[in-house]
Amino acid sequence: MRSGLHIAFINCIFMLAFVTKATAQISAKTQSEITALLEEKNSRTPAQQKIESQLLQAMRESKGQKMAPGTFLEPVKTEADATGNLEIDIRVTLVDDRVIGKIEGLGGRVTYEGWGFGMIRARVNFNIIESIAALPEVKYVARAERANVVGTGLRKTEELTEIIPYKEAIHTTTKAQRAAIVKARLSKYFEDQRMASLFTGSVNSEGDHAHRADEARNVFGVQGQGIKIGVISDSYGRYASQVLDDIASGNLPGPGNPYGNTTAVTVVQDYMGTDEGRAMMQIVHDVAPKAQLFFATANVGGQAGFAANILALRNTYGCDIIIDDIYYFAEAVFQDGTVAQAVNTVTNNGCMFFSSAGNAGSMLRNTSGVYEGDFNDAGSPVFTHPGGKLGTIHNFGTVGAPINGDIVTAVGSLYNLSWSDPAFAATNDYDLFLVSSTGTVKSSATTVQSGTQPAYEQLSSVPTLVSGDRLIVFKADGAAVRAFALNTNRGALTIGTNGQTHGHNSTVLGFGVAATPAVSPGPYPGIFNASNHTESFSSDGPRRMFYNEDGTPITPGNVLFGTNGGTVRNKPDITAADGVSTTLLPSSGLNPFYGTSAAAPHAGAIAALIKSANPALTAAQIRTV
Repeated sequence: MRSGLHIAFINCIFMLAFVTKATAQISAKTQSEITALLEEKNSRTPAQQKIESQLLQAMRESKGQKMAPGTFLEPVKTEADATGNLEIDIRVTLVDDRVIGKIEGLGGRVTYEGWGFGMIRARVNFNIIESIAALPEVKYVARAERANVVGTGLRKTEELTEIIPYKEAIHTTTKAQRAAIVKARLSKYFEDQRMASLFTGSVNSEGDHAHRADEARNVFGVQGQGIKIGVISDSYGRYASQVLDDIASGNLPGPGNPYGNTTAVTVVQDYMGTDEGRAMMQIVHDVAPKAQLFFATANVGGQAGFAANILALRNTYGCDIIIDDIYYFAEAVFQDGTVAQAVNTVTNNGCMFFSSAGNAGSMLRNTSGVYEGDFNDAGSPVFTHPGGKLGTIHNFGTVGAPINGDIVTAVGSLYNLSWSDPAFAATNDYDLFLVSSTGTVKSSATTVQSGTQPAYEQLSSVPTLVSGDRLIVFKADGAAVRAFALNTNRGALTIGTNGQTHGHNSTVLGFGVAATPAVSPGPYPGIFNASNHTESFSSDGPRRMFYNEDGTPITPGNVLFGTNGGTVRNKPDITAADGVSTTLLPSSGLNPFYGTSAAAPHAGAIAALIKSANPALTAAQIRTV
């Protein structure tokens, strides 16, 4: 056995050699900490290799242990209670009673059974996770994914004009001040309404007129009658009394609606969320007041639960149009994943699907928080240890001027790395590290990819941004060069690209919907015209895909950007109104309602008017219209 002095001497010699050969951007400290984390990764048991690395880190932290000696990682944030119980997602070869019984036999409590999706969600204790991972039916274990509403957009201060009074409404300190602002807002509305015969409540979306949907209803006599529309978001009726108020004031359909729209919203499944779904429903009802409405949450059961509700809205409830504003961070980037495949199923069956493109920025508007490219280690340092070569890191620059890490300029929700392996069967091992300007590795994602894990790494413990923090993409020795996508999810990068949209909002037949303001500085009370522009936060495309749904390559042997592999989908497809009024409290962030979450329901409801005018039109014909 080597002595500690001998190991220290070897490390010192190694670090000295590294500093001599590598660029100053990768310090000996960074090298030492990344090496320690990679050595830990190489030491994992077969069961540990099937566990998401940040979950494994949390398991060790629950016992007071570090992920690896000599490292100083930020603690992983989990939803574990004081006794170490939390929900996890378990990907299995097949969901059946036998594997459910095994998980429960180990002490887990199954909370969602993703029949047909190969996913089980269970509430477990940290101390049984490794035993669950050891089951032969289990392919991968990770922290339970939480759905994320696309939510409202973030606008720059210089873009705010008429919005400012309503922003002030959020921050005023007295009820009287807030009431005065809301009263003024409503007074403006009553003055602007020009369609009394088709009025849909005490508050009407400005997008209804900016899109000339009100004129379409008046001229053609269509109001969405005969059309079924499903909306998917976080929640609809958490605040039940507010739902009743909306019905009574004509802003939602249901018994007691004063305008005769008395068919209640069918709630397939709800959740204790923000009621952003109710804000979306109000927009749909403004534009297509006679359409029958349905709601389902995407927040129960992870991606499998989301997909199941998409299928239920079409197959069980017969929805002609489905609209959503929700996403999961781990949705596949270069292949249609679980949710996207459900969208494909319903759109191939004639349903029209409208999805928020997202509010994570664009290259054109200098708000990009994503980087896409082919892995390139020319000019970057090689990581080795006494046992041999570990791998290399991506050079964001050139051989002559290497940039070993992309500096984060605005903190995001979390940081994702995806690459062009089959989404659920990655065999090429990539890792992601967040490193401070002083060289300390603050967070690491080092899940093993050996064929049963996703082509995905996630840093979810994103600490407060410190100047100089950078993201380092690592490729293990022996892994093939792949295209990759690095995403800060509403953060910003020094070196950015386009290609923010991904997942189910980028399916072939679905509509990815960008946003443009109806007010401030939109056209209202005028109508949209060529001078209107997309919001600076509206997520951009295009989306390049390298794999078919089943994981087979679109262009075998070519899965890189640089060689034009795969196929390109020009996303988003269309743009619709945001920045509109709802009945929700200004403090909710949903009144005014900004973001592509507001745009998607406008677009979907307009499609409902078209189909209502001519029910014989197919989805393909309406797309052409």
